[in-house]
Amino acid sequence: MEVAETRFMKLAIDLSKNGLGTASPNPVVGCVIVKEGKIIGTGYHEYPGGPHAEIVALRNAGKDAAGADVYVTLEPCSFYGRTPPCVDALIKAGVKRVIAAVEDPHPNVSGKGFEILKKAGIQVEVGLMMREAAFVNRYYLTSLTKGRPYVTLKLAMTLDGYIADSQGNSKWITSKESRNDVQELRRVHDAIVVGSGTFIKDKPKLTYRGSKKKRLPIKRFLLVSSRDTFNAIKPLIKGSDYFVVLPERLFNEVDKSFINLIPTREWEGKVDIRDFLNKLHEMEVRSLLVEGGSNLVSSFLQEGLFDELIIYTSPKFLGSGIKAFDLKKSFSIQQPLELIFHSIEEIKGDTKVVYFNPEVVFKCLQA
Repeated sequence: MEVAETRFMKLAIDLSKNGLGTASPNPVVGCVIVKEGKIIGTGYHEYPGGPHAEIVALRNAGKDAAGADVYVTLEPCSFYGRTPPCVDALIKAGVKRVIAAVEDPHPNVSGKGFEILKKAGIQVEVGLMMREAAFVNRYYLTSLTKGRPYVTLKLAMTLDGYIADSQGNSKWITSKESRNDVQELRRVHDAIVVGSGTFIKDKPKLTYRGSKKKRLPIKRFLLVSSRDTFNAIKPLIKGSDYFVVLPERLFNEVDKSFINLIPTREWEGKVDIRDFLNKLHEMEVRSLLVEGGSNLVSSFLQEGLFDELIIYTSPKFLGSGIKAFDLKKSFSIQQPLELIFHSIEEIKGDTKVVYFNPEVVFKCLQA
């Protein structure tokens, strides 16, 4: 039975992935309903305000849900939000058992859903494939447990560690296929940020241009630290979904009429990135993709304010130029800034390597 249960939960986890790029700020959730060893209903949560995974699966199962087992990747909700509580629907359907992978850290849930189900006579089990389910839901879980968005750092560099040549040119270090892969990163993240220097030099669109479904346009953030830089980016900004982030002192000196401005505390003359992340959390931004440049990525890295680092490396050498990393903080060989290797992939001659911060949320869960 244990092998079968793992198979059912794996299916629920795979279903939950369908909500990436569309469900935020809600979690991605998958659900599988099983009776006498047969799957009678499946579902996933697609978008806020839409039916939750359990509701979709219950509708598929119909009256057969009575006495069935429910495999769900996250604790069923127990409060009225955009939709009614899922626990009420599960109780009404007469299910026998709920097997959940992860407890929902949302303050309105956080074990309350399990308690309501238990009081109704429904057997509850928690923890099956916990880390696998949490990995898929890492954006939501990080936001709820750390009070900041999940932060992914992304770089494209040469074999000798440069992201641009000595004239600052970076188009194109990697292949078209690698750049298409970055579009998928943009699809599943809520927001993207670049430094003003990168924006002025490269004039990136910072949009999602892939073919898969994404519910809302990616929010675009630009970090600015001087009035001259602010004035330089003004004519380059096209669209209402840009946000300019700047220190509070600068906020009082610039034109506030043309764009969304977000003032933050100041750190060494620049935007305090910790306060920036706090502001994003208040906006219910669950995930942030940091695309450069070198100084910005290095700032997040050296302060430990990141969860994932993705490096696309092209088999090219430049010899000089802009280095991928520019850490201002020194570490020792005894206590280096050490990451966890996750995966490596070949993309049309380039390599894509993924690392995680050792404190990434799914690694910290008790399996």
